[in-house]
Amino acid sequence: MGIELFRKHIMSSSDVRQKTLNGLLSLIKRDRDGDEVNNRLLHSLIHMYIDLSVYYNRFETPFLQETRNYYYQEGHRLVSEYAVPRYLGHVKSRLYMEGERVNNYLDKKTRGPLTKVVYDELIKKHVETILEKALVNDPSQEPAMVTELLYLKAKMDEIVSGAFQGDNAFNYMVKESFEMFINQRQNKPAELIAKYVDQTLRLGNKSMDDTDIEKTLNEVLVLFRYIQGKDIFEAFYKRDLAKRLLLNKSASFDYEKSMLSKLRKGDHFMSLVLIIIYDNLIECGPAFTSKLEGMFKDIDLSKDFMQSFETSKAGELIKEYKIDLYVNVLTQGFWPSYPPSPLNIPPNVVQCQKIFRDFYLGKHNGRNLKWQNSLGHCMLAAEFPKGNKELVVSLSQGVVLLLFNDLPPGGRRTYDEIKEMSGMEPKELNRTLQSLACGKVRVLVKYPKGRDISMTDEFSVNEEFEAKIFRIKINTIQLKETKEEHEMTTESVFMDRQHQIDAGLMSDIKKRIESLIDREYLERDKSDSTKYKYLA
Repeated sequence: MGIELFRKHIMSSSDVRQKTLNGLLSLIKRDRDGDEVNNRLLHSLIHMYIDLSVYYNRFETPFLQETRNYYYQEGHRLVSEYAVPRYLGHVKSRLYMEGERVNNYLDKKTRGPLTKVVYDELIKKHVETILEKALVNDPSQEPAMVTELLYLKAKMDEIVSGAFQGDNAFNYMVKESFEMFINQRQNKPAELIAKYVDQTLRLGNKSMDDTDIEKTLNEVLVLFRYIQGKDIFEAFYKRDLAKRLLLNKSASFDYEKSMLSKLRKGDHFMSLVLIIIYDNLIECGPAFTSKLEGMFKDIDLSKDFMQSFETSKAGELIKEYKIDLYVNVLTQGFWPSYPPSPLNIPPNVVQCQKIFRDFYLGKHNGRNLKWQNSLGHCMLAAEFPKGNKELVVSLSQGVVLLLFNDLPPGGRRTYDEIKEMSGMEPKELNRTLQSLACGKVRVLVKYPKGRDISMTDEFSVNEEFEAKIFRIKINTIQLKETKEEHEMTTESVFMDRQHQIDAGLMSDIKKRIESLIDREYLERDKSDSTKYKYLA
């Protein structure tokens, strides 16, 4: 009777009903938005509707409509902001939270229609967008592309393993799907995978321990097997590996050799260089790992050779110049090609290079040495009024800094003077001066002040320079991949592809001609071997 009286005299009032419903829906919206709400109050109010037998028509219907409106707006907002894996993760989270609301304060029978509303608004209405999401094709996704691909692959593996007990048919479909969409953009995924490996193996990557690095390398190799542009991966991986090895940027040689071992074991994915023009299928051949192994071999041989050089008469002679010389002798066919980098090397360094050249050529007949200035780096002993320091710099930075040795305190050099004395090209000189005078470590002062280098600028030693540490690494802009480097790397791959296609076509043509001769459709001209006769 009490419930009947309450329903008749309280809930019969449209004003009371509307205010109660609005307040209740407002609390649930706050709960969805992440605000803290009183679940006990929500439970009491909703069970009041149930006790009054008005839950379904007075509460559930408007509640489901409000839920639909809420997720309609959220779905349209987030589907364009989030990458597919993140969006699907958000949908999963929302479904879980709505299930918890049923457990905490809603009627159990509401679970089915509530789940359907969320699914309709967040999944069903955005199926096309989700399936055609430009994770690979959208340039704005490039910084996180590999990370998102790894996340998506792990999620798919989890679904196949858990929901389908690792069924081979589903595993095969995941593989087929990845191969299809990852190669929609022929070259960029291969390049970005190589860059991701470079970030993982670089010195200074403190976010991963040994187990994480090995796990990451294994996961990345799965993506590597899906890409068709393995020659693009090879080109960028080899260029980045060269920088890590020659500029001491590698976190560990053990990691590097582990990665090489993983690539070598994957040779069954890289059997013979195969080119099918229509399918644009290019897989790396055995030469891939042999070139990388050659790079490591050069580094090891250089270490051994330098030990014998240092104990030789030539090594003793260099010590008179007060220069510690270390040379990596690289086999040209193993390493990336580098454009010439004009630079006027200081006379005492030139003399040391000559001593090393004579010693090396005396040990190896018929060889030729070519110095690669862009890869050189050095450590300079620097005297500043506020303390002596050791500066770790590139060869071009070192050449520029040495030009200030013979100036009096406060003396300046003009841009044109530095350009003429260093012999550097303007673009390289600008980058070098910017790193020395406008970067984080400013050992030179630029006049007038500013971040851009101009031909009218003047420079002097920074007499006020000071730092807490003794050995200082001055970062160089040129260590980062320049646009020219990127274009040259890509262009070299395209040229190699053309040569391989030409060679393949010529080989096939030659085989067909030999076949026609064997079957007596053709014969060679006896007077001119470059001509063939058709036999009727």
